[in-house]
Amino acid sequence: MPVPDLPIFTWQRRERAWFYAPGYLVVAPEAQARRIEQDLRRETPQMGAAAALHAHARGAQTARAAWQLGAFTPLCLTVYLNRHCNLNCSYCFAQAEPPQPDPGLAQRISLEAVRMAAQRVAQNCQSRQAPFWLALHGGGEPTLDWRLAEQILQIVEEIARQAGLPVLRYIATNGVMSGEVAGWLVQRFDLIGLSCDGPPHIQDVQRPLRNGAPSSPYVERLAEMVHAAGKPLQVRVTLTPHSMTRQEEIAHYLCAQLRPEEIRAEPVYQGGRAEAQSCLGVEMVETYVHQFRLARGAAAGYGVKWTSAGTRLGSVYGPYCHIFRQVLNLLPGDTATACFRHSALGAQASQAATIGWYDPQTEACWLDETRIQAIRQAMGHTPRRCATCFSQYHCTLGCPDRCPLEPGGEAFSPAAEFRCQLQTALALTLLDELVPALDADKVYSVSLDAQRLGEL
Repeated sequence: MPVPDLPIFTWQRRERAWFYAPGYLVVAPEAQARRIEQDLRRETPQMGAAAALHAHARGAQTARAAWQLGAFTPLCLTVYLNRHCNLNCSYCFAQAEPPQPDPGLAQRISLEAVRMAAQRVAQNCQSRQAPFWLALHGGGEPTLDWRLAEQILQIVEEIARQAGLPVLRYIATNGVMSGEVAGWLVQRFDLIGLSCDGPPHIQDVQRPLRNGAPSSPYVERLAEMVHAAGKPLQVRVTLTPHSMTRQEEIAHYLCAQLRPEEIRAEPVYQGGRAEAQSCLGVEMVETYVHQFRLARGAAAGYGVKWTSAGTRLGSVYGPYCHIFRQVLNLLPGDTATACFRHSALGAQASQAATIGWYDPQTEACWLDETRIQAIRQAMGHTPRRCATCFSQYHCTLGCPDRCPLEPGGEAFSPAAEFRCQLQTALALTLLDELVPALDADKVYSVSLDAQRLGEL
């Protein structure tokens, strides 16, 4: 890092000097590199390359300060409807339980809690002139409670209408539902996120029904219905040791059969049924990256994006904690949380991540500002080992496989170590692809938000 107090990083790669500020890369031959290094130390650089690096570095600092220090004013309400699921995924982080035979016996979210939380979010959206985002998610499958989901939609839509706000409706689903529920889903939601791990011989092994039957026919049917309704489709792929080496095959199947606009592929989280031995290790990073590149190329041939957390260099990200993302999570039992993993029964961080709850006696949705600030302090700092890493502004700082709120969470587990090395390797791979063979005597830059290569 040649510039004190600025996130500007430099290294040697492919016999050239690489300078990086979050979202901006400069590649220079040795002679010009020395001049750039000198100019970077000026308060106001004179060269275009150094000036652009300065600007992006300061912009990244501003963006980080916004999520690190800003007030918690959620613009999105995420509702985890239940902790039950009709699948028995081999790696389920939540270890979701089978559906209740009597829905009345299940712990549920009260409509009053939803109303109070939605009113709070609507006020924030009004003041920020932002749309109201509603997401239905789960440590289970949200469509198992689709009639409750419809009531929640109606409440949010009415509150947003009164506030003069547009509503964007998102649902994450496994696709396993009746035709009636599928028809309701494609009509009522603006964006559908569908979990699918690949062709039937992968999907049905990793994501079978509770009775062991295949889930792929349901997934394929829902995708067809989404397309027929003219709605956008995202697919989420979880990569395990079983499927990691088949990414190109998975990409071809998903693009040809499900036809999504985007595919988000991520390694399996450690936790729940995904014990340490079923997670990916650092010795697999090179193979994973190679397979990822093949899959991205295959998806591009269909006009589909194949992405992951390690390839989003155009944006500044913080931890997965939803406090930093301005998201209010509401769980069964009317509890508010900062963490998506809180949806898991018996999650270690469940108590530590609790930030509020609905009080039926006072009919108020109360958020614990003291607890929110404590989580910000625990999660908002950069680990010492990450201080010199160029990718630190884009990764999630080891979360969710490394949570400082959990006992021993400061240490990097094998799963967190893998995720760290993988994200860095994917970021370097992306930069390499954006910088082809260059004229040895010229300086080049790449703006990652636009992904355009230019000569300086």
